[in-house]
Amino acid sequence: MGTVAAIAVCFMLPASGAMATQANPSTNDQSTTINTGWWTYAGVTASQVGSLLTTNSARLTQIRVENPATPTFDVTMVSNSGAYASGWWWYYGLTASQVSSTLSANNARLISLEPYVVGGSVLFAVVEVPNTGAQGRAWWWYFGQSPSDIASTLSANNARLVSLQPYQVSGTTYYAVIEISNSGVDFANAGWYYAFNQSPSQISAFLQANPYRLIALAADPGGGFDPIYLGSEGERWSWYFGESAARAIRRYEFA
Repeated sequence: MGTVAAIAVCFMLPASGAMATQANPSTNDQSTTINTGWWTYAGVTASQVGSLLTTNSARLTQIRVENPATPTFDVTMVSNSGAYASGWWWYYGLTASQVSSTLSANNARLISLEPYVVGGSVLFAVVEVPNTGAQGRAWWWYFGQSPSDIASTLSANNARLVSLQPYQVSGTTYYAVIEISNSGVDFANAGWYYAFNQSPSQISAFLQANPYRLIALAADPGGGFDPIYLGSEGERWSWYFGESAARAIRRYEFA
């Protein structure tokens, strides 16, 4: 499998004492400290992803496009059993209307959204889970957004971000987002925050000044990162940038 240079990662580690963490996909996988089998791979093709999912009896929780031309992917998967068991779907090379069609056909919601550009056209790689029963959520997804657009939809929906992914078309930066209602079991009791094009030192300064942790971190075309923060409730966690995929995994193994 391939490796990726200069990636940024944030890990949440199993620990006792975390207060409001849940394992199952009725919330999201950034909000649990319960142990399960997990795997991450970089630079893999779609057929390799399929083989790895079968070998590991797993489901995807995150997908990123490494090389849009092939395409190849960087993926994270968890054991699809126990508290983490869920129906799910993944797709790539979809237009926005095709994403909407799969969501409608599957009665699903997005847990991972990756925009990428091929030949000037915006395509998406996505991971979906059923939006029914205990997993059902009020949620929204948008693309082609500016920072002010995002602020407006968050206010209108009384929502918070769980995914913030930038992309560029003709030199202009846009954002694709997933929002969930900031209410019920998904209410951010300890607060939440997001920002655009932050340097590592700005992110570090924010974390030192505020009792937050990172739940998402995307490379911004401006050269910095787009972080999403959630109020910490006692979880152990770490973040790194400028890592190869192999070194990132080694850091987790010895954390």
